[in-house]
Amino acid sequence: MRGCVLVGLIAAGAIIVVAVVAGFIMWRGFVGPHGSARAAAQEIRRDATTFAKGKTDQDCLAEGLRRTPPETGLFFQVRVQTFVDICADRAARTGLCDRVPENILKISQWSIDECKQRGRTDDACIQILNSFATHCRGRRH
Repeated sequence: MRGCVLVGLIAAGAIIVVAVVAGFIMWRGFVGPHGSARAAAQEIRRDATTFAKGKTDQDCLAEGLRRTPPETGLFFQVRVQTFVDICADRAARTGLCDRVPENILKISQWSIDECKQRGRTDDACIQILNSFATHCRGRRH
């Protein structure tokens, strides 16, 4: 009986250690070398605002996709999605948002089709396009 309790405590401790380490790695993945989420967000905002000057929302999307390799971590994708959202908000509009379907169920297919037109079929591209579609829907409402 004591052996089972000991094994259970060791297993629980190992799970806690793994969770803490994974949480730290994910946190560092978001903040990167900046040291804080706030500094990272400020840098993204500055970068997106600077890039948007004299550009279109299509340029912002293309730049976001250029910055996103096919095999990318979740937090990197969130950073790029934030860049694209802020950039597209400040850039000239081209009508790209008008091509995004109103029906939320059709947005995923639109994202897949847009990625294929850009020569990409990876999940990172699809996630960036889904995020852009959400941005466009927010402009309409």
